[in-house]
Amino acid sequence: MRKPRGATREHARVGCRLLEAGLDVLVEKPMAASLEEADALIAAAKGSARILQSATSNASTRRSLP
Repeated sequence: MRKPRGATREHARVGCRLLEAGLDVLVEKPMAASLEEADALIAAAKGSARILQSATSNASTRRSLP
C-alpha cells in the first residue's frame, strides 16, 4: 500500500499514477481537490483493479492528544 505525499492538490495525480503502476493506494482526506479529481481517482482504481482507500488523520486533533 502506498500513500501519496504532498498537498491535497497532488493526491489525485500521484494516486492515479500509483494505481496505474499496479499499487494499492491510501489517500488521506480530502482525497482530491475537486469532485472531478476524485472521480478520476476512483476510475483509475476501478480500471486497475487495485485498492483505493481514504483515511482521516486524527494526529493533530485535540481529542487524540494526551
